[in-house]
Amino acid sequence: MRVLGRYVRRLLWSRLAAVLFALASLIILIDFLADGDQVLAASSEVARPIARYVVLRLPDTLAIAIPIAGLIAGMLVYAELMIRHELTIVFMASVSRGRLMLMMLPAAVVLGGLQFVVEDQAVPAASAKLRAWGIGDYRVPETQDLSWTRVGPDLVRFQAVSKKQNALTDVTIHRRDNNGDVIEVIDAERALFTDGEWHLEGVRRSVGAEAEPQHLDTLPWPSGPLPRLLPKAGVAPDDRPSSELTKIIARGGIGDRPLYVYKLTLYDRTAHPVVTILLVLMGASLARPGSRRLRIGLFIAAGIGIGVLCWMLSQFMSSIGELGLLPPLYAAWAPALMTAVVAGMGMVYENPGRLWAR
Repeated sequence: MRVLGRYVRRLLWSRLAAVLFALASLIILIDFLADGDQVLAASSEVARPIARYVVLRLPDTLAIAIPIAGLIAGMLVYAELMIRHELTIVFMASVSRGRLMLMMLPAAVVLGGLQFVVEDQAVPAASAKLRAWGIGDYRVPETQDLSWTRVGPDLVRFQAVSKKQNALTDVTIHRRDNNGDVIEVIDAERALFTDGEWHLEGVRRSVGAEAEPQHLDTLPWPSGPLPRLLPKAGVAPDDRPSSELTKIIARGGIGDRPLYVYKLTLYDRTAHPVVTILLVLMGASLARPGSRRLRIGLFIAAGIGIGVLCWMLSQFMSSIGELGLLPPLYAAWAPALMTAVVAGMGMVYENPGRLWAR
């Protein structure tokens, strides 16, 4: 069993490397055709900006390509075993599909872990450098005099952030209730972050329908944002590491997205690697002994088709979750559960009594 396991994993890694390289190269080439003029215009050189662009686009490309490459590589491994009649010998030796899955599981887990690291660490780091570079979709608009952001349920407008990120000027806070209705408006000349808390100065406060606003010298702002998150308030949730997402959720949200979008992104970080693992293992559940070309062709087509549908379902559910039509936890994990059901049905289709038999 150990020899067979090493053999199957070696086949998987070699096919995975080839497929992942081909997919990543194709995606980066398409991206460069769209943004190449900006890349070359940003420097008088040619090779260096192209190399820099490829390196910075690689993490986001890998995040897209890893699950698809894992699916295709897994199907190719079992297709080769079928062509060489090795799969027939394996099943004749009473090795079940469950055992085959367990043999590939370590490699699938490593691949899923790689995807998590890429999405959680490499993508945010590369995105920050692309925003600073101002290339393609990462081009930052010209600096505006006023900035708007969500802070929990409230809407906050401010004019400038100090270099130490502990002071704001020309602050307006629109406090809202659970229904989104504005219940209070606070205008302040400045906001200072001292002793772990924000304090407003030069305050003009309007509560409800009161005719006369209140004028205060200072006013505590305990629900204010974390100062270190302010410079990146407009950064998309996908471009933030899990540590930042956790802090934003704990503070009730910040930026221009609702709180549930940050929760969905955090749940997706753990659900996506699980989907990738299941896609890699999909081949073991669908493989059938035989070396006829038609059978092998149908096996590859069916496996890749089912896997791509599961991957597309994951993307679709995330889009639905971003619209607030589904709870974040369900939108993130439903595709993983459905992919597991599909793989499980393939395993028990022929011999349910020998699922884990040796």
